[in-house]
Amino acid sequence: MANPKTTNLGLNKVDRSNPTTTTFNTKPIIDDNADILDAAFGAAGHTHDGTAGNGPKITSAGLAADAATDTIIGNRTINDANVPAAASARITSLLGQIGNMIKQITGKANWYTSPRTTLENAVKRDGDTMTGNFIAPNVPNSTTAAVTYYVRTDGNDSNNGLSNTAGGAFRTIQKALDSLPKILYHPVTINVAAGTYPEDVVAYGFVYGGTTAGAGGIVIQSANTAQGATNVNSFSFQHSKGRFEIIGFTATTTTKSAFFSVYSSHVLFDSCWVSAVASGQHGYEFTSSQGRITGGAASNRNSGIMVNYYSQVFINGTGGTGNVIGVSSIISSHVGFNTTTAPTGAAAQVASQGGIIVSAVGTLNPWGDNTTSLRSHVRVLPAAAQPVNPNIYTKLQFINEAADHLSEWDTSNSKFTAKSAGVYLVTYSVTFTNTEAQKQYWCSINLNGQQNLSGTAHSSLTGADVQVTASKLLALNAGDTMEFYCQHNNSVARNVSGDGLYTHLQILKVG
Repeated sequence: MANPKTTNLGLNKVDRSNPTTTTFNTKPIIDDNADILDAAFGAAGHTHDGTAGNGPKITSAGLAADAATDTIIGNRTINDANVPAAASARITSLLGQIGNMIKQITGKANWYTSPRTTLENAVKRDGDTMTGNFIAPNVPNSTTAAVTYYVRTDGNDSNNGLSNTAGGAFRTIQKALDSLPKILYHPVTINVAAGTYPEDVVAYGFVYGGTTAGAGGIVIQSANTAQGATNVNSFSFQHSKGRFEIIGFTATTTTKSAFFSVYSSHVLFDSCWVSAVASGQHGYEFTSSQGRITGGAASNRNSGIMVNYYSQVFINGTGGTGNVIGVSSIISSHVGFNTTTAPTGAAAQVASQGGIIVSAVGTLNPWGDNTTSLRSHVRVLPAAAQPVNPNIYTKLQFINEAADHLSEWDTSNSKFTAKSAGVYLVTYSVTFTNTEAQKQYWCSINLNGQQNLSGTAHSSLTGADVQVTASKLLALNAGDTMEFYCQHNNSVARNVSGDGLYTHLQILKVG
């Protein structure tokens, strides 16, 4: 007769249906049952996951109180390199993620290393008392000696930046700047190897702290200053006071000003280049800043050089083409040149809202048209006495030139032709000699051939000299002409004096 079986594993049982049975076959009861148990538990164990052959799931009801002791659970090793990535995980993974977060908060190398202070002490609220000096971690408050850093494309920002090798140099210019204190008592040099650095470099909040020449400056210089040899996205100096010099970089950005200074002083860009097409962005931009641009070029921009909001910039030999505006000076800004080289554009230069642009020769007058040698100015005199018949308008002959800066006076026909549009001040004196009593004398300016009466006089005594003087402002266009006439009503011809002290004409552009 077949042996009865257990429900789950099918183990053989002794048949006790006949109470008189006192003997049984040991093989199925011992050997076969051992094989069944070995097959069920020998390889994978018994999971109690509720599947066939593995038994029902063990629930909290199936555990004795405090059954999961530390001894039962055993030791677990926390891997604090396990970066938190999700809200749920197995217990060991969760512990590692928590350890990683603790390490990030304390800034220590391991999660179990005690921090230098507590959050309660480190964070102060309104009303709390702060004692001691605040020191940024790993960054001194001010320089203690001259600093030289190196940046290379094969460097690494985990290096110290102090040697010009792959194992010593920084990888980014920004890392070199971020490694500096904000107060500069000593010169700082950042040497950058040729190559491409895809970064928007920002120098923020540096302050000149020195009192001697050469102190308190940052020089960032490339090993190769040729256009395209050392590339960055952009450079900007913000809220910095001192002396900052950028030498030999090409900026490639098309989304912002390539070289930018805002609320900063003594920012110098030397041999820097921008040519990437961006008609909505500027090449160089100075906002409420002071600085200099030397060499290099700014091309294909809105303004090759934009100077605004009370800035002052000196430009020395910087070129460029293809801009909308070559150079802009707006909102009470001042731009000065040392040479005639400048970025060009559809409009070469634009000054507005109180902005000033001054050429290399400087400005000596309030009209901004530079030295008197470049300003329209004519002073002419007669060569000899000129007879004038009565009652006939007679053209005055001014033959001798005392001044004619722009060659606007034609001595062959005594005519002035304006070279440019503007406001001109015309003053003249015409003296009639040996006149008759109770006679009239007139002078007029013929503007583009049309008579324009401007001066009269009256004689009261016989034999007296009569002087007609006038001063008049005229708005002229380029190409407008002026000629000068006189008339009298004496009974016979009278002479106009040939002495330049008494008869003369002066024309001056004043606006």
